[in-house]
Amino acid sequence: MAFFLARRLVQAVLILLGVAAITFLLLYFLPADPAVLIAGRSATPHMVAAIRHELGLDQPLVMQFLHYVGNLLHGDLGRSYTQKTEVLPLILARLPATLILMA
Repeated sequence: MAFFLARRLVQAVLILLGVAAITFLLLYFLPADPAVLIAGRSATPHMVAAIRHELGLDQPLVMQFLHYVGNLLHGDLGRSYTQKTEVLPLILARLPATLILMA
């Protein structure tokens, strides 16, 4: 029984890491650079570089992923690039309607 539970726990951790990796990599399939989207059309290359540095997008991909997973483990889901607000309140605001639809 303990072996079964340990195996299930390892599987759950691997699945969560896989989901985190997929959601992280989806950002790199966007048609535009998030820093350019945030900066706007009239942004200079220096402004875009500053935003990339502020967001940590100038770091190696592995470091960005480790930072992302660390933030997830602390409950920090990050900020929405389009709505310019924290993601967690956006999810919580829509959770009641989601639960009603699930019932």
